[in-house]
Amino acid sequence: MKKIILVGGGITSCITAFLLLNEQVEIEIHEQTAGLGGVLRDFEFENDKFFRGVQYLDVNNIWYKKIEKVFSNELDIFEHTYGCHVNCEGEETYTRNYAVPTFKNIDLNELPDLKKNNFKSSLDRISIYGEKEKSFFLRLMERHNLKADKLNFNSPGALQISRIASLENESEILNLKNKNSTLDKYFAVKRKKLFKEKLLASLPKHGFNEFFLKLQDYLENNGVQIFLKSKIEPEWIGNKLNIIKNGKMINNDYVVWTGNPTKLINKFNGEKLESEYIKMLQISANMISDIPENTYLQIFSDETNITRIYLYKLNGVSKISIEAIFHDVNPNEIMDTAELLLKRFGLNLKINKNNFFKKIDPRFNIVSLKDEKIIENFLLATEKTNLVKSPWLFYGRDQKIAYLYNEIKKFLF
Repeated sequence: MKKIILVGGGITSCITAFLLLNEQVEIEIHEQTAGLGGVLRDFEFENDKFFRGVQYLDVNNIWYKKIEKVFSNELDIFEHTYGCHVNCEGEETYTRNYAVPTFKNIDLNELPDLKKNNFKSSLDRISIYGEKEKSFFLRLMERHNLKADKLNFNSPGALQISRIASLENESEILNLKNKNSTLDKYFAVKRKKLFKEKLLASLPKHGFNEFFLKLQDYLENNGVQIFLKSKIEPEWIGNKLNIIKNGKMINNDYVVWTGNPTKLINKFNGEKLESEYIKMLQISANMISDIPENTYLQIFSDETNITRIYLYKLNGVSKISIEAIFHDVNPNEIMDTAELLLKRFGLNLKINKNNFFKKIDPRFNIVSLKDEKIIENFLLATEKTNLVKSPWLFYGRDQKIAYLYNEIKKFLF
């Protein structure tokens, strides 16, 4: 029986292990922290808990449908609702139809030939828009201490600025997208213009930490060995990647390294990743008012560092999580601004400001051009080793899981 070692205990590894349960393989998961879940783990504060960021599960994914059969009592399915506010140079828009930057109107007269492009950087990506939108996004990135010409093409996705929409140009955009499907990467129209069915999402009823505990029990009961607080070291000998724990080598046939690859690559060829990241501030609190539904509002503004407001229920309690570009500011000021923004969306809700949770949250979901090249070369150089290609350059959880599972199947079958 072949043995697969999964390094990293985030959702990618956990779902991959779940999908492999019916295969004739031996599976180990090694996670350096005290619990599974990775970036999905809840923030816990004074016997209370809050979601970390906005992390919905897509109910239409094949892996979710399989998970739901086992954990249906643990998952809550609801209509996926969202909204967006843009304040660009004093011009404001508010909409509940989009979760991407939505302007009153945009210039579509000078689009580049997207079928014959050589786009590489984030600057290339945002430069296809008009000067107003491009300048707006550059200002946003500068506030994150990011340089668009140094980041790869997919990095704007981490800032929710990979596509834009327009209130006044929607019909024109739809016509252009019908003629050229490539434009779908850059422009959005109302979902109801394209789909009749409602968009559904899912969340664990009692939080991700509780969900991953139950998933851990299920995996272990089905033969998966899980090692927490497991610090391992990679060791390359020829075309073989060995895993070292406490000075001892762990036998393996294949290694899936879903965590940060910095150490793995450095041990292979001595190269060091820049590991660019954005530093977010999350203010979370319980609500005095009962929220009508789970929803999130994307904020793109010259006037505030708030980037997202997330309303949700956890264990039956109405909660809010406010994300902002990290800066030294009074949390009550952030909550006051969030309440004003909620009112502009027709949500007259009050936050319990007497007891809130504040957390600085670094997020490593952007990639520099230098790191992209290093990772691409590393993946090419290790093709004939026992290391399964990991989707470090992918943005989006579901893409990562699907890609990784297909790569593992190439080794096994």
